[in-house]
Amino acid sequence: MTNQEKLDILNSMKIIDQDGRGSELVYVHVEYSDENIEKLSKVVLDVNEYLKNVGDPDGTKDCIDISIAAFQYADADYYHHGKFVIYTKEQILEMYECEKSKRIIAENELENHKTMIGYAKEQIQGMLNSIG
Repeated sequence: MTNQEKLDILNSMKIIDQDGRGSELVYVHVEYSDENIEKLSKVVLDVNEYLKNVGDPDGTKDCIDISIAAFQYADADYYHHGKFVIYTKEQILEMYECEKSKRIIAENELENHKTMIGYAKEQIQGMLNSIG
């Protein structure tokens, strides 16, 4: 089974809760059900061990955290809009070029602002000199 097929299985589960603090994903919870355990067993090596150590470590059977399954067993790159994704090399290159372009624009705007501040400073200094 490919990693994308594994992610498709995980992404087919209904998310009941998630926590992402900044750029760090803390957890993605799905309902603790036989159906979800069966799906999870297709992704992880030992579903009982996964549930015991990661998916439901406190044993409450309230929910299952599938985030570790996605990143460790299916090589997900990111969690975006409720789905785990794997980026192609082309997509990564495109994102890099986009961010590079944004950085260049920001650097140019910074230089323009520095120039404007320098000009304003000269004008203020000139006015202060003329006042005496």
